[in-house]
Amino acid sequence: MKCSLLHYPSQDLLSYGGKRGNCTNGGENIIKKLIVVLAVAVVLTISAALVAESGLISSFTLSSRGQLKTIGVVVLNLTNRELITSLNWGMLEPGETQNIQVLVKSDSNTNVSLSLVTQNWMPASASLYLAISWDVENAVLEPYASVVATLTLTVSPSTSGVTNWICDTIIIGRG
Repeated sequence: MKCSLLHYPSQDLLSYGGKRGNCTNGGENIIKKLIVVLAVAVVLTISAALVAESGLISSFTLSSRGQLKTIGVVVLNLTNRELITSLNWGMLEPGETQNIQVLVKSDSNTNVSLSLVTQNWMPASASLYLAISWDVENAVLEPYASVVATLTLTVSPSTSGVTNWICDTIIIGRG
């Protein structure tokens, strides 16, 4: 049997097919849950009113201020101080090294320790023959300071099978 809730003043709340009292427990459970929810709402409303009326609420406002620690570094062209988004190493031969100088600037309001990692080598075998490093690994930059960094690409003398390559060079500032 399926119960339905009716809202007719002359009938019981629960009915089935026009007959009174023939509902299963499902309808009665809904009514019981509604009564519990209403009772809780009434108790909470009364409690809030009593606390507000009794004067038990007190407040004191404190002003808050401070600084948020920000960590950031940017890499700039050493000559014109413009933002660099890529490094072009040019054409190198096995056994060669190539240097590129950049300006690493802290955009942090706290000291930052610098590190460099590479990832996403394509082709993946390029990482076996090529290495990118720099001379400021673990250097600490004070807030908003800059340092000239020399990045070095080293090509292994035993390089084979790699003609064109690409990778992500990630400069990390930790504070």
